[in-house]
Amino acid sequence: MPSTALDLAGRLLALFGLGGILVASWLVTTGFSARRGGPYGGLLHDLGVALSAAERRPALIALGLCYLVVIGCGIAGALPRRPAIATLFVAQLLFALTAITPGQDLFTYLGFARLQVVHSTNPYVQGLIAAPSDPVFELAAGSWRRTTTPYGPLFTLITMAVAALPVTVAAWTLKAILAAATFGCCALVARIAHELGRDATLAAVFVGLNPTVLVYTLGKGHTDGLMMLPVLIAILLIVRGRDLAAGALAVLGAGIKVTAAVMVPFLAIAACNRRAIAIGVGAASLATATISYAVFGGDPFHVISSARRDQHLIRADLSFVGLIGRGLGVQLHDVADRWGIVIFAAAYLAVLIAALRRPGEWIRWSGWAIVALLASSGALFPWYLMWVLPLAALAGDRILQAATLVLTAAAITVI
Repeated sequence: MPSTALDLAGRLLALFGLGGILVASWLVTTGFSARRGGPYGGLLHDLGVALSAAERRPALIALGLCYLVVIGCGIAGALPRRPAIATLFVAQLLFALTAITPGQDLFTYLGFARLQVVHSTNPYVQGLIAAPSDPVFELAAGSWRRTTTPYGPLFTLITMAVAALPVTVAAWTLKAILAAATFGCCALVARIAHELGRDATLAAVFVGLNPTVLVYTLGKGHTDGLMMLPVLIAILLIVRGRDLAAGALAVLGAGIKVTAAVMVPFLAIAACNRRAIAIGVGAASLATATISYAVFGGDPFHVISSARRDQHLIRADLSFVGLIGRGLGVQLHDVADRWGIVIFAAAYLAVLIAALRRPGEWIRWSGWAIVALLASSGALFPWYLMWVLPLAALAGDRILQAATLVLTAAAITVI
């Protein structure tokens, strides 16, 4: 078949995949929202037919398959830019407008913020149970009502800015902030890819149309896009040689969610001026610690131990290792529970050494570090894929991208 015919066939296949993503996104978002009424039903409430979880599953499967088609066409160089960007925008907007439901983490975020703002109770000392009469209490996930917040002090400060609003307004405002951060991540990935000489459209689509990003990061309003936003700005600044600001922004990401701290050594390896990035990291760390201490006392410094302590709240098989064990018919989840940190530490050290030997491939090795973290974690939630998707999109490593897609499938399976 002549190359022009192959190009045309590839573009038609890509358009088919993009169209399928739009149709599946519409069915999932309107079908979900139509089941929810009231102030949390959203703008899509009256636009579709109510679908149960089982009835939405075929559309979710179609969404995933169409995503793979689009990525395959992008790798082959057959992804039309304008239709891809339009699909990315519309699909993300649909999921951002999806109904908010009781039990979503969004209400847990607000609950912790309201403890501090409304009830003058430190969320790093007491859980939501300290204010059982608060209207958010019954809306928050039941398993997290007795635990202290595992989130960074900067994220708690951000949520405190909206906590005093009426709960409905606060919930939609916070979801809009989180959605805007995810939109920003996709734009930054495209910008960084362009500056690295890679396909910007494919990079943005690899992140922004991934089913875990659409359904969970955007649809259910999780923090991970907000965490990655300063990290990606830091990466862009490193690419441009602005090391001081890059170090400071990386710390801001860790202040939102401690996971971002994994990226700091790789940014230091990539920096042209390591003294400058060290100053940036040190200054931002000092500023964050000072503000946190002033507002919350010393308690936010126990976030890591709190997150480890709260692992008992998570189903034992919600891990990559647990999923493998489930497939084999054996109990392996204890491996991640007992040895996860040791396995990750060993893998992280090996990846750091590899990055030191090949500093020009630091984005690639940072992506592998996050893969190691996800694979060894005691819980592999779908929204965690936002940690690695931008790095896989930028690294130009097909094996890393394939591993990310495997983790995507695993994360969707375990939930």
